[in-house]
Amino acid sequence: MSLQQSSPARHPDFIRAVLDRAVNFINGGQLNSADVLLETLANEATVKEQVAYLRGITARGLGQKSVAQYFFKTALGANPRNAQAHALLGHTLLDDQPAHAAAAFAAALTLNSAEPDWCVWLALAFSRLGFHDLAKDNLTDALALSASHAEALAEMDALTASDATEAKQQISSHKARSSDQSVLCDALLVEATRHQSNHDLDRARRVFERLLEINPSHHLAICNFALLEREAGQLGLAKELLNRARVLLDQVQVSRLEAFPVRLVMAEAYITFGERESARSQIDTIVKLSPDDAGIQAACAMVLQKIGQSRDAIVHFERAITLNQHQSPEFYCALGAALLAIEMPDRAEIPFNHAATLAPGLKPTMRGLFETYLALGRRNDAKMQLEAMLAADPSDPEIEDLRRRLTLKLNRS
Repeated sequence: MSLQQSSPARHPDFIRAVLDRAVNFINGGQLNSADVLLETLANEATVKEQVAYLRGITARGLGQKSVAQYFFKTALGANPRNAQAHALLGHTLLDDQPAHAAAAFAAALTLNSAEPDWCVWLALAFSRLGFHDLAKDNLTDALALSASHAEALAEMDALTASDATEAKQQISSHKARSSDQSVLCDALLVEATRHQSNHDLDRARRVFERLLEINPSHHLAICNFALLEREAGQLGLAKELLNRARVLLDQVQVSRLEAFPVRLVMAEAYITFGERESARSQIDTIVKLSPDDAGIQAACAMVLQKIGQSRDAIVHFERAITLNQHQSPEFYCALGAALLAIEMPDRAEIPFNHAATLAPGLKPTMRGLFETYLALGRRNDAKMQLEAMLAADPSDPEIEDLRRRLTLKLNRS
């Protein structure tokens, strides 16, 4: 009988025992034995991500790159926020597909920037693609996290000592771009927006500029670049970039899948300029493109929430949940915020708690639960939530204001 045939409704304790035993085998170097055990859970939907991720580790350890890539991609299909799966997928791609590897490493570091090994791996990918300046930036990150990191030090010395001329670097980079331009642009976009979200605007700007050298018509990069320049206070340049993206989008034939993220970022850019009607116009266009797509409904709901149109946002939140209940913690947090905004704290508690279950410690969720408990008059729960926020980030500048509001509420009771 095949090992993949399993009895229905296995007990969670049994599944956990098998996973724990497999992990022990992996830690002990018994990779084949671990994989045999994990194969018995191949049809268990409740642990699809864990099983695929662990089988990816065993395949990688056995030198089976293509098998490892399949399992890591399967794990990411179940949970796109699995940073380790992104990183290890990238490592299996590094030798043969450095552009794909760079995209995976950048995604991993977006989720967790505190891993020096991943910074080094991304540096290696960029170095092989000819982006020596970006490679050095990431090696600097690795050394900031671990000053004695041997591989980072060795690679930095090698890059510094290299007598490759700028012209040679450009030729190397050009060859990499022409072989896999689309994936390379994706990698650079993720890297640029990673630094943009960390408010490292100068570094993000350099990456955007490199990307647009490769593809001057990259709509999504131009829109994000506009947001960056808006944050940097360069309003004229930001509007110029946004208009450029809009004109390109209207003139160049793009697929629905390509148009969706561009129009979404464009809507967010219009929000930053206070142009709510323009933002709403982009949202309406997106919804018309695919009214039965849960992802589109979810994204549009979150943007509408950002521009204060909470009642309209809730329509799209509910539509998204009807189409697919498996949404991100940020989605459920935004739904809770929308319900709070229309003074429905009793309903807001449910999505906030769901977000907290999916991603414990997420600051907007903790803040949302505090506001919900305060609105419901549940002062003890609000106090406990405030203490949890303080424990998570003692330097949070909002804590004192929240504490004053809570004290005022207590004094009024």
